[in-house]
Amino acid sequence: MQLCRRAGLTQEQLADGVGVTVESISNMERGIFGPRFDHLERIARVLKVSVKSLFEFGKE
Repeated sequence: MQLCRRAGLTQEQLADGVGVTVESISNMERGIFGPRFDHLERIARVLKVSVKSLFEFGKE
């Protein structure tokens, strides 16, 4: 959710941009399951970050 906030997006906006449900975004954020590989680029594009940055845990 930190990247969402930084991008000024809600979970709903991210879900719409990626083409998944809000529940899917919530589950990804809580670690219940990870994103499918084909969604990684879409998530990064909507958040305006690199795919690599999606895996940089704990960095500010």
